[in-house]
This record gives sequence, structure tokens and C-alpha cells, in this order.
Amino acid sequence: MYFVIMLCATSCGKSPEISHRDLKNILGTEVILPFSINNMADDTYKVISYIDSTECVQCVLNNLHLWRNVKEEYFSLRNIPIIFIASPKFFDNIDPIYINYMQKTFVLIKDVDNKFGQRYHFLHNGNYRTFLLDCNDRILFVGSPVQNKKFLEGYKFAISKTTIE
Repeated sequence: MYFVIMLCATSCGKSPEISHRDLKNILGTEVILPFSINNMADDTYKVISYIDSTECVQCVLNNLHLWRNVKEEYFSLRNIPIIFIASPKFFDNIDPIYINYMQKTFVLIKDVDNKFGQRYHFLHNGNYRTFLLDCNDRILFVGSPVQNKKFLEGYKFAISKTTIE
């Protein structure tokens, strides 16, 4: 079961408009993950957050503690990885100390040649850059659980609903 929700802004600046039609097209989309992520268990949910070259680096860094808290409070208990897939330019604009921290706390993947970003055009809208994948790597829920507590509740509901079915 896939969930259609209205999303609020997830970046420091003004985000593009959101449409129900876009969400209908995004939900259920199978996501092909970069090879280095495929070593994870196939039967697990995954939280994906894409960081593109236009993302405010300071905004990403400011949110890291929120991500860590959400990971510790909910996702780690269920062995659900949080995976950041970042454009190559993100790595050029960030201090290696932060990259090291992100790699130790989360899964951080460099989107070499920006193939992931190009494959999924909906990632150009900042509201669609964070999503929950089900056990079959299909998008189950869209929105950032660190930007809005209701989204975290939505993640919990989506996981419990699909676990029961």
C-alpha cells in the first residue's frame, strides 16, 4: 500500500510546488540503488535522502543532528539504514571532517557521474528527495522525517502497515 501525502518545504529556501499527480507517479517507483548499497539485506526498508549540487551545504550539516536523533530513536531499533546519496559537487563543498562523521553515522554514497540524480527526475524537486523504500526497493512514503514529526509518524505507519500485510 502506498501513501499519498502533502509535503511541506524540506530545504532552507523556497521549495518548488508539490502536486498530487507527481506523488502518484513517484509512489511505487522501483529505485535501482548504486552497487555499493546493494550489499544490504534485501528484506529491509531503507530511508534514502538525496543531496544534489544545489542543496545548501550548511542546511545539510544543520540537519545532521536531527537525522542522528531520528536514527537512534526509531530506525536503528528496526535495523533500517539511512542512506545519503550525494552528488559529486556536494563532496567538493564540504569539509572532510563532516564527510567522515556522515560515513560513521550513516551510509554515505557518492553519486559518481550523477547517474542516480539523472535517473530519477523527481529529485530535482527538494520535496521529493527523501523517501522510504519498502523491502522491494519501491517508494513507499515521501517526505523528510526530520523536517516534520508527522512524516516520521507516516514512516512508522507505512512500515507497520506493510509489515502486517
